[in-house]
Amino acid sequence: MASFFEFKTELQDSKLISTVIPPREYNKYFMGKEMFVIYDSKIDADKSILNIPIITTVLPLVWLTKSNIRVDDLDLHFKNSMDKLRDIYSKLYRTRFTTQFEADKIVENENTLAEPENPHALLFSGGVDSTYSLVTNMELKPRLLMTWGLEGYPYPEMSEYWDNVIATYTNFAEKKGLKYHIMKTNVHEILHERRIEHNFHKELMDGTLWARVQLPLVTIPMTAPLSIGRFNRLMFSATHASSHDFMAQPYSTGKLTDENIGWAGLTVRHVGAIPRYDKITGAIADYLRKDKLMIRCCMDHKKAGSRLNCGEDPHCYTVIPSLVQAGIDPNTCGFNLNDSTFLILKNHLEKRGFSQGSLDYIWGKIHENIPEVIENDMYGSKILFEWFKKVDLDKEVEKDNKNYERVLAARKIYHRSSWLIAKLLDEIYKKIGIGIHEQSPRIIESNTD
Repeated sequence: MASFFEFKTELQDSKLISTVIPPREYNKYFMGKEMFVIYDSKIDADKSILNIPIITTVLPLVWLTKSNIRVDDLDLHFKNSMDKLRDIYSKLYRTRFTTQFEADKIVENENTLAEPENPHALLFSGGVDSTYSLVTNMELKPRLLMTWGLEGYPYPEMSEYWDNVIATYTNFAEKKGLKYHIMKTNVHEILHERRIEHNFHKELMDGTLWARVQLPLVTIPMTAPLSIGRFNRLMFSATHASSHDFMAQPYSTGKLTDENIGWAGLTVRHVGAIPRYDKITGAIADYLRKDKLMIRCCMDHKKAGSRLNCGEDPHCYTVIPSLVQAGIDPNTCGFNLNDSTFLILKNHLEKRGFSQGSLDYIWGKIHENIPEVIENDMYGSKILFEWFKKVDLDKEVEKDNKNYERVLAARKIYHRSSWLIAKLLDEIYKKIGIGIHEQSPRIIESNTD
C-alpha cells in the first residue's frame, strides 16, 4: 500500500508558508519541513495555487519512493501537467513512477490578467542563458522573475551581495520599462538532496537530484502564486542546445519537460536552445555593443563579496574569454579584469585541464574561434589564446577519460556504502579532488524504447 505525503499551506501577507508531513519512514530525507517563499507583491491566489510550490519541491522524492500525495485543494491544470511529467521522467530514467494525487477539492482556476496586453514573464537570474532569453525577447517586455535562495546563495545570507543584485536589475528594468520581481526562499533547506541521491542513485542514473529532476520543478512552479492576475506566458531558459540527446543523457530541464508544466491556463515556453558560446558571441554581444546590461554568472559567492562576479570561478572563466573573442570589454558588463587576469586563468587551466564535457559546453568553441593571427590583446588576453591554440584537445580528453575511471570507481564505493560511511567518503573525496557529484555520469547508450 502506497504511503501519502501531506501538506499544509498558509499565506501571511506576501509570505507563503508551507509544511510537508511525510510518512514517518521518509523523515530521514528532510533537513526541514517548513518552506517559505516571500514575494515582493500582493498575492491573491486560490489555495489550490498556493499549494503548488511545496508540492513540486517534494515531488521528486514522492516519485522516487513510489508514494502518493494528499492535499486539500489542487489546481486541475497543474494536476494534469504533473501526471504528464511523471510519465515523461519515467521514460527518461527507464523506471516507473506511480504517484497519484488525492485532493479534497479539484479547482479549475482561471487567470484574469490585470494587463492582458502584457502576459509574458521570464525566469531571470542574470546569467548567460536568461540574459540571452531576455535580449532575444525584449519586444515582449517580459516581467523579470529572480529568486534569492538558489545557485548557492541561500536567503537571507549574502545580503550585501543581493542588495547590489537587486539594485542593478531594478534600475535596468525601470530604464527598459520592464517589471522586476524578487522571490526569497529557503527551498534548498527542505530535502536532504545528498541522502536522496545516495539511496536512489540507480533511479537517478548516478546524477544529482537537481540536474536529473529538480531544476524546473523548483524554479518554475515557485512563480505560480505570483502569476495570478499578472502573467500566463512564462519563458524558461534552455541550458542545453537543441542537439542534445535527452534520451541518451537525461537532464531535468528541456523542451519536453518544461513545456509540460502549467497551472490555471499558464503555459511555459522553453527558449534559447543554442550553444552557450553562440549566445555570448551572438545576440548578447550584439546587444552589449548598443546598450548596457550586467551579466551575473558567478557561482562563488565567497569570492564575489558584494560584486556581481568574482571573475575567478569556472563560470566566470568561460564567459570572460568568450566576450573578449566577441570584442566586448567584460568590465562593461559586470566583471573586474586587470592585466593579470588572463595569466591567472591560463595557469588555472594548465593545472585543471579540459574534459570532454567542458569542451562540448564551451571551451571547444573558444578553441576553434581563435584566429590565426591574434591581434586583440584586451587585458593581456593574448597570452591565454596563444597558449590555448596549441593545446592538443584529444590528449586532454584522453587524460580526462583516465581521471574519470578514478571518479567512477570512487562513485561505486560511495553508493555501495551505508549512508554514514558515504558521508565520510564524501569529505575524503573532496579533500583529494575527486568530484563524484560535480562530474556528471558519461553518456550512456541511447534507449528510446
